[in-house]
Amino acid sequence: MSFVVSVNGQFKPYDLPDLSHYNKVRNIFESTHTKRISEGEVKPHDFRQEHKSSKSGHTNRSIQQYQKVKAESERAKIPHYARDIMSSPVHEMTENETYEDLLKIKNKFNHRHFPIINEEGFLVGIISDRDLIRIQGNPYLKDIMSQEVLTTFERTRIQDIANIMLYEKLSALPVINNQNILTGIVTQSDILRFVTQIISIDNLW
Repeated sequence: MSFVVSVNGQFKPYDLPDLSHYNKVRNIFESTHTKRISEGEVKPHDFRQEHKSSKSGHTNRSIQQYQKVKAESERAKIPHYARDIMSSPVHEMTENETYEDLLKIKNKFNHRHFPIINEEGFLVGIISDRDLIRIQGNPYLKDIMSQEVLTTFERTRIQDIANIMLYEKLSALPVINNQNILTGIVTQSDILRFVTQIISIDNLW
């Protein structure tokens, strides 16, 4: 279970939609340099190179093994999960703070999304800058927040997060740990920053 919905501090399962059509582009990062021999095509054998190849065979295998280990090591450094790209710590706010309190934080840090927690520290809502349009007076945040919050876990894969954000038309997902405590938030900017970092890496997925 990679996603849950927070409702008044309680978490319920999120029914995953069919996202198979999104996965048609999952191999977008495959190498354009990889060449395959078509079926039935046979490469000509050069017997003059056989003796030379036998001498260098061991060296070539050693180089290939080194390159494989190096490639695996580099790939292990690539961000794979929400915890690798999320913004943390989060500037969360409490449900009993007010609109004016939020504006002070927004103006100071220029954030666009504000997770809302209750007195126990559990996620109970979220406010985006779109929610702030047409706000009058100085209401409590609990009166203007979205109370159902789609949430993900620290070890959710980045491509799953991107698919769900695309499907649900969301610009941010709060991130919780195994104790359901808010630990970060993943935004569209985090996803785009990740893509720009790995755009040249082959066969990521």
